[in-house]
Amino acid sequence: MGCPAREMYGRMKRIGLIDNYIWKFYDTLHTQSREYVTEDVLETLSLWEKKQSDLPFESGNDR
Repeated sequence: MGCPAREMYGRMKRIGLIDNYIWKFYDTLHTQSREYVTEDVLETLSLWEKKQSDLPFESGNDR
């Protein structure tokens, strides 16, 4: 991963990955191997961050 756990948690929390992916699909994810889940979460994090960075800036947004 190459970054501290606190930073990784912050990144996942900021884009909604924890509530909208990990908890939402917990029943499925917990049946998979740790390696698979780690790879899947990292890939999803990267895609969601890219998608969020591609969104146009809205006035009044605190980003």
